[in-house]
Amino acid sequence: MTGILNEISYEYYFQKVRGNKVVTLTRIRNESLILEDFLDHVSTFSDAIIVFDDDSNDQTLEICRNHKKVCAIIRNRNWSSVGRSNQETLHRDILNTFSDEFFDFSWKFYLDADERLVGNIREDILKLNVDEVHYIRIPLYDAYLTEHDNKAFTNKSTLLNGREYFGIERRDIIFAWNVNAKAEYILDDAREPSVSSDQYLTIFACQHYGKAISSDKWDQKCHYYIDNFPYEVYGKKWTERLGQSIHKESDFSTPLYPWGEVLFSNSQKIHPIN
Repeated sequence: MTGILNEISYEYYFQKVRGNKVVTLTRIRNESLILEDFLDHVSTFSDAIIVFDDDSNDQTLEICRNHKKVCAIIRNRNWSSVGRSNQETLHRDILNTFSDEFFDFSWKFYLDADERLVGNIREDILKLNVDEVHYIRIPLYDAYLTEHDNKAFTNKSTLLNGREYFGIERRDIIFAWNVNAKAEYILDDAREPSVSSDQYLTIFACQHYGKAISSDKWDQKCHYYIDNFPYEVYGKKWTERLGQSIHKESDFSTPLYPWGEVLFSNSQKIHPIN
């Protein structure tokens, strides 16, 4: 771990934080538009936030440094498009290992800045028996821009419940694991860690706004995958999506529904596939 950090650099804010119940990890790059809202959101259930900054050149670092719950920032000062999907896995693994070495916790979350959790997160997770439940899977649904709901978010916006329509595609992602669990970021482009047991509980829900910030952000997202990821796996489908931010149906050609029971009852789980 020390060798990896020597190649990147890191900095602490406050002291080494002990006695946490919940720690949240996040990997970010140029997220100043939605970052303060994100940090405030995860602060509702977290005691400490640890950030991996991937060479941001906007106000991301300043926002993180000024937030009361951000206790450490790991900085990558040399952004590279080479092996991008593997780089993102490495960054999450560094965060995970760093938090194990320097922070005490009962539960650890990983979230991206465009994700918002729904539920009594802190209250319910701290009720769980850490010997019986090692991992938490949370169903994630994509929010979409639509004809009558496409006003761009600003840095004053609150993303949670900020869009009307969501796709029925449901990804049950491992968002949290406890001190008794083994979790490692290994696989290429790994949004969730690889785990060592099936002692998990599926609870809560996640609203994902990666496709619903604004039309400009949609096109930026398309170009990010087109320019930096393998064409057959990523570039082809994102090339077809370029300029198509406004949706009448999901990217999987299925109906869109408002957030709530109708959406959940029509959901189609696409991850994990048993």
